[in-house]
Amino acid sequence: MDYLINSPFVSVVIATYNGERYLKEQLDSVFEQTYPNLEIIVVDDYSSDTTVSILHQFALLHSNMKVFANERNIGPIKTFEKRNILINWQLYCSLRSKRYLGQT
Repeated sequence: MDYLINSPFVSVVIATYNGERYLKEQLDSVFEQTYPNLEIIVVDDYSSDTTVSILHQFALLHSNMKVFANERNIGPIKTFEKRNILINWQLYCSLRSKRYLGQT
């Protein structure tokens, strides 16, 4: 358990909008990370495809993932600004659609 105490808390922040085509692969790349002290925050910008459903499926499997869905489309800048009130980070990493994390 010392590795959790000595590891900074990292937030991976993902903004989504109609990202069903790439989302599973993107989330898999995040959850393949071996870093122990990680939270995943996803903010969806009112997608009209199955993006939110996919997000909720992943969140059921991963207790360190939180999903927030905008009640209307507010655009990418406002969606990313929203993250500032949602994360508990010491360090963070932002991902957009079609972006993946490499293996650690």
